[in-house]
Amino acid sequence: MRGTRKGNAFTLIELLIVVAIIAILAAIAVPNFLEAQIRSKIARAKADMRSVATGLEAYFVDWNGYPAGSRGPDLVRDATELTTPIAYLTTAGLSDPFGEAWRWGDNAGASAGQRFARQAGVGYKYFFLDYYEGLSTWARRANLTPDRRQMAYVLYSYGPDFAQNLLEWFAVGRQTVDALYDPTNGTVSQGDFGRCGGAARSWEASMINR
Repeated sequence: MRGTRKGNAFTLIELLIVVAIIAILAAIAVPNFLEAQIRSKIARAKADMRSVATGLEAYFVDWNGYPAGSRGPDLVRDATELTTPIAYLTTAGLSDPFGEAWRWGDNAGASAGQRFARQAGVGYKYFFLDYYEGLSTWARRANLTPDRRQMAYVLYSYGPDFAQNLLEWFAVGRQTVDALYDPTNGTVSQGDFGRCGGAARSWEASMINR
């Protein structure tokens, strides 16, 4: 009889329906998977920074101060005092899952802020917030002056927007709260997140460490 199905073959309509169902399921599942992946990376980064903070506090007990980090902002590469000669950090190769920043500024789009070359395999950013005359510390980037010196530090990650929002400026009271990552604005939202320690400004430190 005409029109009857031969064997186990599917009609074109049936195949299109199956493809449409798979596409709908994928459209639901993929964003949820990416969200879960970002949340997992954030949790890992925060745990890493807690471990680094423990090492910094152990260093402080021995040396009555924090590493100056005068060679740059990448903690693992530049704050060698934490690994040599005493290993205050047991893991020397901590790598920031959001370390490949490629622009300054907000999350308004690829054109926001100033673009710069992607970085690869970098660690968490470390800024020593004290001030020494004649020492080229990264605290100078936050316009830290002798009258605003703090025996403190800030660790941070660029966050899921992969943009550097200058959390070290926020830590010394020179940047707005927009510098802080806030997941309530969406998992991929503007701002950096990190951890403050030492005699940091209380409000800024509490906001960063929340």
